Amino acid sequence: MTALEIYTLGVDTRLQQFPDTPDNFISAESIVVIGSGSYTDAAKVAMIAHATFNPSDKLELSDIESLALKSKTKPTTIKSKEPRDLQKQLFSHPKCAAKCVILDPELCTTTPMRLWLGSGIRAVDHCIEALCSEKCTSEIGLVAEQGLRNLLIGLLASHEDSQNVLAKGQSQIGAWQAMRAIHEKVELGASHAIGHQLGGVANVAHDGTSCVLLPSVLKYNKTVNVELQKRVANILWESSSSILEEAGLNQDTDTGDLLKAFMKALGLPTSLREVGVGEDLYDDIAIHSLSDALAPTNPRPLRNIEQVKEILKMSA
Repeated sequence: MTALEIYTLGVDTRLQQFPDTPDNFISAESIVVIGSGSYTDAAKVAMIAHATFNPSDKLELSDIESLALKSKTKPTTIKSKEPRDLQKQLFSHPKCAAKCVILDPELCTTTPMRLWLGSGIRAVDHCIEALCSEKCTSEIGLVAEQGLRNLLIGLLASHEDSQNVLAKGQSQIGAWQAMRAIHEKVELGASHAIGHQLGGVANVAHDGTSCVLLPSVLKYNKTVNVELQKRVANILWESSSSILEEAGLNQDTDTGDLLKAFMKALGLPTSLREVGVGEDLYDDIAIHSLSDALAPTNPRPLRNIEQVKEILKMSA
C-alpha cells in the first residue's frame, strides 16, 4: 500500500473518527512511505487507527499499548490544523517513529527545487535555533555545526544543479544531523513557535515559515545571545562567502542579514508579504503563538502579544 493510498483512506486529521478500513490493510505488517512529511504523517495516523479500530469521539493516545504496524519512512511528528480555530496542534506517539529510514539522494533529484530548498532551510532552522540556545551542550553543538555546514553547502550546490546527487546526499546528512538537537530535547525558539502558527492561521507551507521568520528572530534575540550567533555567522561565511560578498556583506554583518542574503541567493521568500501574510493576521498569529510549547523557550521568552507582533513586523 502506497503512502497516497493510506492518505486517501480518509483518516480524519483530528484523530476523532476513523472510516471503515479494507481487510488487506488490517492484515498489513508494515507501511513503506516514499515522499514528504504529509505522507509520513498520514501513515502515522493510519498506524494509530490500525491499533484501535474503534471509532469514538475522543482518542487518548496514552491508551494505545501496542502498534502492530511498523513504519519504514522518515520520522516526523503528526501535525494537524484544527478547523474550529485554525490553531496548529501537535499529535504524537513514541511507537509511531519509523523503524527504518532510507536516505536516497537519487530519488530526491525528482523533488521540486522550491520544495527541496525550502525544506532544507527548515532543517537549517533546527541547527541555528539549537546553536543559539543556552541549553545546547558541547556535543550537540558540534553535531549541529556539522549539520549546518552540510546543509548550506549542499543546498547551494543543489540550487546550481538539481541533478547533483552528491549535493542532495550532503543535504540529507545535514538534515539528519539537524534532528539530533530535537531528539536531545535542546530548546528551540520563536522561529518554530511562530512558524507553527503561520501554517495554521495563514496557510503558509511548512517549508516557507523558516525562510521568512528566522532572520528576524535572530535579530530579536541578538541582545541576549550575540556570542552564540557569532558561531552561526562564522559557519555561514565559511560555507557561502562568495554569494555573501556579492550581496555586499562582510564578516562583521549581522547574522540575520547573512542568513537572509543566503536565502535570497537561493530564490526563496524572505518576507511575510511574499508568502501572502498581511498585518490583518498578526493578532491571530500572535495569540496562537503564545500557546505554542516553544514560545517560553525562546532565548527571549515570548510572554505577550506585542513581542510576537514585533517579530512579525520585522519580517514584513
